[in-house]
Amino acid sequence: MGEPNPFAADTNVFETQQRNQGHTSEVVLDFPESTFTAGDYSEAVPAVPQDVPDDNDFQDRPREALLDDKAQENSSGDAKKTSMFSIARYSKYFDVDTRDVLDRISDSVFIPHPGDGDFLTKCSRQPDLYGPFWICTTLVFVTAASGNFADYLGNKEDEWYYDIGEVTFSSLLFYGYTVIFPIILYFVLRFYVKGPLNFSALLCLYGYSLFVFIPISMLCIIPSETARWIIVATGAFESAIFLVLNLRSRLKDQDQAKVLPVLLSVAICHVGLALTLKLHFFKYY
Repeated sequence: MGEPNPFAADTNVFETQQRNQGHTSEVVLDFPESTFTAGDYSEAVPAVPQDVPDDNDFQDRPREALLDDKAQENSSGDAKKTSMFSIARYSKYFDVDTRDVLDRISDSVFIPHPGDGDFLTKCSRQPDLYGPFWICTTLVFVTAASGNFADYLGNKEDEWYYDIGEVTFSSLLFYGYTVIFPIILYFVLRFYVKGPLNFSALLCLYGYSLFVFIPISMLCIIPSETARWIIVATGAFESAIFLVLNLRSRLKDQDQAKVLPVLLSVAICHVGLALTLKLHFFKYY
């Protein structure tokens, strides 16, 4: 005979054998009937959003605008997640490898072939600060060392002393130029020209534009004023053209009456940086 099913009826008997004092006791357990009823839970299923953008909406927009929108969405999303003073907020600007930096350096020195796209178009998805930081740092020490060595070659006296103050001046010059001028340009483009450029892209652009001054500083050791002026003028022209062409390609849809004075000012300031480099660090007597 099988064991009784304890859930077969509303009232079930569970027998326990107690061998204390030689008698058996019964415990009666009452299980209430279940009140569960099947219901309609269709309202709990989330509805499919009806405002999904159509693919045709993206086909009508230029590629540069889509890249800028994506970069701004990523920046705003990261800004909400991290604090302004958190290192994690800025880690994405240093998430590049050696190949990326070398490619961007190459784009800053050589004019790209037709169809390759300009520097800002390539960097819109992920503008970096790693390359600009090390370019400025290298330029600071190379310029200070080259300037002192050029001064040594042109020294006519018996004694010569290394000027450590050149490192301080070089730091203020290049770091200040790379940060202050993009800040000024950003506000000019935003409130005057209404241009679609973000601040991180401008920092990246200005940082890589200074790479050409590293070989220029080395070549200016040559003790010839004519050679130095030719070298500095060539580098300044190439670097200024790099800035102007990239900015113009991103501002071609804006009011050209406002764009042209801004581009001219950018070129003049860049030439002024090259003149400061030549006249301060490489004086030949």
